[in-house]
Amino acid sequence: MAFMLASTNLVIELGMVIAIFLGWQFVVGEYVGGLLLILITWGIFRITRPKRLVALARKKQDHGHDHEHREDRTWKEKIISIETWKMIGQTYVMEWQMVWKDVLIGFTVAGIISTLVPDSFFQALFVGTGSENQANPGFLAVLSQTLLGPITAFFTFIGSMGNIPLAAVLFG
Repeated sequence: MAFMLASTNLVIELGMVIAIFLGWQFVVGEYVGGLLLILITWGIFRITRPKRLVALARKKQDHGHDHEHREDRTWKEKIISIETWKMIGQTYVMEWQMVWKDVLIGFTVAGIISTLVPDSFFQALFVGTGSENQANPGFLAVLSQTLLGPITAFFTFIGSMGNIPLAAVLFG
């Protein structure tokens, strides 16, 4: 679970895109939030101790690994292997294809929303954002924005990279 959370929240390219569109403060928030999610998940697992599930997963992993398919090559042999570099290249291309689609869809959705949805809609939805005192919102405004933010993100989820342009539109 920690790896799943880290692989979506603690990646360098996500931080770079967030920094470009939203600023360094959001990068810090993303990384601190990711670390908090990992710690909370670790705590939940530590408290609940799903020993039966862990034992079942380990048993499944041991049975899934045939000893004849296990590679006995050293890291030096792997690094000069053509097969290793081919796998790295294929993974690189697949990752960029996925990221490119997320970003393209994210910019398209953000562009459509910023063009077609009036600012008054977002000011009504996120209480306190359209007033002259928006830099210092009251407790109820912060509470309603805190509750509405995740709900809005859920309904507009595109992908971790694709959501950043939309977040920039909403932040603006």
